[in-house]
Amino acid sequence: MYAAAPVALGLIDRTGCFVTANRALCQLLSPGGDASLIGQHAADHLPADQLDVTDLFTRLLDAERLPAQPLERDGRTYQASVQAVRASDDALIGLTLAITDVTELQRIRRQLAETNAQLERANARLSELAETDHLTALPNRRRFDETLQIETARALREGTPLSLLLIDVDFFKRYNDRYGHQAGDECLRLLARLLREIVQRPTDLPCRFGGEEFAIVLPATGAAAAQQVAERLRHRLHGCAVPHGSSPAGRITVSIGTATLDEQPTVTGPLRLGELAASLVEVADRCLYLAKREGRNQVMAARV
Repeated sequence: MYAAAPVALGLIDRTGCFVTANRALCQLLSPGGDASLIGQHAADHLPADQLDVTDLFTRLLDAERLPAQPLERDGRTYQASVQAVRASDDALIGLTLAITDVTELQRIRRQLAETNAQLERANARLSELAETDHLTALPNRRRFDETLQIETARALREGTPLSLLLIDVDFFKRYNDRYGHQAGDECLRLLARLLREIVQRPTDLPCRFGGEEFAIVLPATGAAAAQQVAERLRHRLHGCAVPHGSSPAGRITVSIGTATLDEQPTVTGPLRLGELAASLVEVADRCLYLAKREGRNQVMAARV
């Protein structure tokens, strides 16, 4: 059984010579493949840069536990395991050597690692797609909801203001009816590009809120600064002069409602936090409605 074992097995005495060696070890280490290794020095077949038998004995004398060692030979990868052989008086008299071919195992591990990396990249991409609006490439409503919750919690924790802008394209249905849905899509893409351009910080998050509505979450931003961002967007879009023959302005315009949380209410629990985030949206939506009712193409603001 020992002789026919698929693992290369051998016993080396304190002089560094093989005392026993099974067929697999002989085939691995002998040039001809069948010659016996018994009585031959291990160093003649396993140079020190591959497996230093002298060093192994020194470490075993120190009662050191030896981990399996990698061994490269003839283009294949092996794992060499060593254990001490001791006499009845615990004197070290030799060592057992087991060499296992792990080439295929290493290949499978590499393939598995690459597959896992590909899965991680695919999952990251799927997560990104799940949070991205396909038309404008802006973060979508799902990402907006998550971010608003996070930033509301941060504002309360750090005692900083938080502002929200809700933006609606004026008379957008009329624009679609007159110019077609393809032109409407281009209009929304233009507005998305302007949103990206006017936000100044990585923490600012422009989103597509739904339909022709957009939103910008502005952490650490007070009411006055939020108003400036809103007006900058409105003027940038006005300067683009996108024709809109069915609007009194004669061009594409937007109405904007802003809401700012700049006082720190007492919040207990995630439910209250969710209610506070929702109230930001409600106040901004009311301001947006007021801006549209008062004639559109303007900004209305309030505090929560």
